[in-house]
Amino acid sequence: MHPFYPCPILLLTNSDGKFPVPAPDIIACCSCNSYTEVLLTDGRKIVVSQNLSYYEKILQPHHFVRIHARHLVQLLHIKQIKKVEGGYVALLFNQVSLPVSRQQKPVLLHALRTLCVPEADAKDMQLPINEPNAPNSNKSLPN
Repeated sequence: MHPFYPCPILLLTNSDGKFPVPAPDIIACCSCNSYTEVLLTDGRKIVVSQNLSYYEKILQPHHFVRIHARHLVQLLHIKQIKKVEGGYVALLFNQVSLPVSRQQKPVLLHALRTLCVPEADAKDMQLPINEPNAPNSNKSLPN
């Protein structure tokens, strides 16, 4: 990681050139045999000759989870986990739908729970109301 850039930058290389890509700009990585298709937030798809497990090792510390044998996804790009006929899919904010395997579903749900802020009770969310006659109210102080 570069000392002036707070997230890792991957250098994706293929026959078209070299593409420096910050990890947060990667939505998902999809296996295509011995190649990996990297989906980016700007809509580009870059196919590289590294396998998916290579990117899983690099990206796992940065909120990426393997949701299927062929798919690695960044948790921050998941809009919904949806039950469909035959299993579950992860719906992403870019309208892509990726399958979630039965084996990886518990891993995905655990990762999402770990990432998300826990729900609080409604009473914990209430703010104290400053009433005009209350002893701790913010009345103007005499000079």
